[in-house]
Amino acid sequence: MMAKMDYRVANFALNVYNGPGLLMAILWLLHSFVILFSYPNVDKNGRVIYNNGQRSCCDRENWIQPNEQPKEDSRPMLSDSTDSLNSGRFSTTVINSSLRHYLSFNIIALYCVNFAAYFSFMSLEAALPPVANRIFQWTEVETSYVYLAASILIIFVVILLRILNQFYTDRVLLLAGLVTMVISYFWLTVTVYLLPEIPVRMGIPLTLAGIAIHVLGIPFTYAYSESLYTKLAPVSDMDRAQSIFRTVINVAFLVGPYVGGSLIGYPTLVFLSMFLLSSFPTLLVACRFKDFIVNDRPSSPSELEIAKES
Repeated sequence: MMAKMDYRVANFALNVYNGPGLLMAILWLLHSFVILFSYPNVDKNGRVIYNNGQRSCCDRENWIQPNEQPKEDSRPMLSDSTDSLNSGRFSTTVINSSLRHYLSFNIIALYCVNFAAYFSFMSLEAALPPVANRIFQWTEVETSYVYLAASILIIFVVILLRILNQFYTDRVLLLAGLVTMVISYFWLTVTVYLLPEIPVRMGIPLTLAGIAIHVLGIPFTYAYSESLYTKLAPVSDMDRAQSIFRTVINVAFLVGPYVGGSLIGYPTLVFLSMFLLSSFPTLLVACRFKDFIVNDRPSSPSELEIAKES
């Protein structure tokens, strides 16, 4: 649809290369405004907070309790008193104990899973177009057909996920997705390495097969790693847990295109790095598979309070 786009606004050129990005940015901006004005005010446990007069979530009253009054701390910043030292030690102890849960094996493994998954996804996005252009002489039109086919395939994968979720646990489906990703990147590593020596009519289906395997495995990894994480992370500290989780994802979003784009002259290294990076969390999950057994989440408010106290 955008193949013939070539417009100029002042000193800005709008063409087929930056047009889709601009469209996505506009859609994300609209999406952000919709979320900002429609998302309810909720507490840490996801329960809706109803305010008098439906005040904005940014109102001062939502952050300061009625019995609290803003006050200045009259204590000097530099103090040699024993009370301040003991208070500092107590605060450090509390912080260390609250972060200890995020250093457990299963949580660290899930961070590795997510980083590998999103890194591989973004690296593939960055490496595929130049490789296809150089070896298959594909333009952006042929590449968009690949993305369109992948989008259709994902719809069927999501339906498959809904069916399998009724028969298998999260950890089984997560491991299945990781193994599928490892197979995909091994396949693509070997295929891309052999592409200069095999006919194009054979190289295209082999490459598309590797991408199809990638599309089959990546939704399993995305969905069930996050599902397991929300069940393993502490309920009462879910805001911080989600902040760490999203930070790992965003770092992968930045590093993936950088590596994939920097090594477009050596595509075999790109897919090899994806293979090695995906193999590591796969081994973590497989070797200590029993650590990912989780109990059902508490659903009622009373159960949530019990979970907090425990």
